[in-house]
Formats: sequence, structure tokens, C-alpha cells
Amino acid sequence: MPNSSLRLRVVGEGEPPPRRGRGRRGPGLAVILVGLYAILFAAALWWMKSQASHDRGPAPAARGGEPAAAPSAGAADRAGLLAGKGLSPAARQEYAQRLASDRCDCGCDLTLRKCLEGEAKCARSADMAEERLKQLR
Repeated sequence: MPNSSLRLRVVGEGEPPPRRGRGRRGPGLAVILVGLYAILFAAALWWMKSQASHDRGPAPAARGGEPAAAPSAGAADRAGLLAGKGLSPAARQEYAQRLASDRCDCGCDLTLRKCLEGEAKCARSADMAEERLKQLR
């Protein structure tokens, strides 16, 4: 004898299946919470990245192990550092090669030349270029 508590019904050909409930249901609570978490996580990452780019200061230590020098108040202007003012032509060529090959240690991962040209806020690149300039004088 069939159980009448089961609500199974045979659907014939061409007959649409019966509708359940009130129609299509929306996303569940778990899906909504995961989406909200993803949005908050992305916003936190964006905020931390913007704070890190504003707070970038001199590197904690230079590659040689000595502590990073504070930006000097009398650092030569960037154009003069890029041109190698006061050097002989042979020394200027060596200086230009060193600027193109040495990396700035402020955390930008650029060469000294590119950091001097493009990163106006970086005082570390000007100090490093000035050190190399003094070594070749």
C-alpha cells in the first residue's frame, strides 16, 4: 500500500513540473556573509597599501650592514647629481654607469638613476648618489 505522507507525483509528457515554494530563492546567508567578508578584506588591503606608500621612509639598514643615514639637509640638487657635476669626463662616465647599475635601498627596487629621476620624495637616493660622487672626486 502506498504511503500517503510522501508527496510524490508522476508528471506526464508536456506537463510542467510543479512549482515549489514561492519561486526562485535568493542566495543563502552563508553566501552573503562570504561576499561581505571578501569586500571587507579587499578594502583592508587597499587601505594598508595606501598607508604603506605614504609612510615609506628611509630603509632600516643599508646592504652593507651599516644603519641608513638620515637625509642630509644640504643634499645637492637632483639634476646636478644626475649630471655628475664637478667630475672629469672619465669619472663622469664611471659615475653614470654606477648610477645605472646600483640599486636604491629605500625599498623602491629601482636603479639610483631612475629613483633620482622619478621619486622626488626619496631622500635616500640623493644621499647615495652624493656618496658615489664624493668617492670619484
